Amino acid sequence: MRTLSVSMMLAGLAALAGCPGTDPAIPDAAPPDGSPADTTTDPGPIDAPPVTPICRHDAPFGPPQLVAEVSTAGANEQSAWLSPDELTMLFTRDAGGDGLAHVYLATRSSRQEPFGGVHPLLAISGTRDEYRAVMSPDLLTLYVDRRRGFGTGYAIYAATRASRADAFGELSEVAAVNDPHGQTWEPALSPGGSLYFASTRGASSDLFVATRTGARFEAPVPLVELNSADQEEAPVPSADGLALYFATKHRGGADTSYDVWVALRPTTDSRFEVPSMVHGLNAIGDDLPSWISPDNCRLYFTSDRGGSGITADDIWVASRQPQ
Repeated sequence: MRTLSVSMMLAGLAALAGCPGTDPAIPDAAPPDGSPADTTTDPGPIDAPPVTPICRHDAPFGPPQLVAEVSTAGANEQSAWLSPDELTMLFTRDAGGDGLAHVYLATRSSRQEPFGGVHPLLAISGTRDEYRAVMSPDLLTLYVDRRRGFGTGYAIYAATRASRADAFGELSEVAAVNDPHGQTWEPALSPGGSLYFASTRGASSDLFVATRTGARFEAPVPLVELNSADQEEAPVPSADGLALYFATKHRGGADTSYDVWVALRPTTDSRFEVPSMVHGLNAIGDDLPSWISPDNCRLYFTSDRGGSGITADDIWVASRQPQ
């Protein structure tokens, strides 16, 4: 899985934001630790007020539905990320014949419409495989995991822009969170700016979080209450910070595939409580979460349950109703 020309992916995202075709403005240089530069000078409000969650974290999801318009036979589609208004999707697809995943873009005019205009962001080129691309809630910072080089481990990179009218600057490693000796991948942001990710810096793949202080990330902290001797990956924090969805193997049985689990906590200052499997969502094979809607009612995830091909990964969504 997991590559395309960095300049093209960034150009495509800039076009999505309505950036003019002029030379992009270059953001302030990133701090020495690799954290994105502070972009808090953007004038005026750019997002609607935070959405008050209306679906309970412990409410059951309905039957998962294939997002057919972005799922194709003979290719793997993975790691869907949606903008807060749910009108833009980033995901990866390995349909280029080189065995590497590339970042794709899809848009729609309303949440009730299917996604359309699916196309690769051809500006991303090269031989570096990529797996998950996400943006901050204000759409001013882009994070993506990619290989440092052909056949090497993954690291998290970031690029920033001063406003949605500007193009992104160059990608650079987020050195404060990356492990030079292991894999660091699957970035996910909380609304408060904390960076969740998976890393093999321990004995197996575990979950970590790096808190943001100003323009910098603090040293990553392992989520010891969730990590186990098995593998944990694909962290997805909820908008209110009270739930963390993730994928894990083996836990609670002999199944060797990834399943979607969730851990809850009473406050954002508390540790997560004992996690539980999200029942009714998992199938035979791998299921990994990638995005939860701000109202907690729609969960997007990657699954190889056979939606568009016998063994292909596809993008699925499960919905639940307010209670």
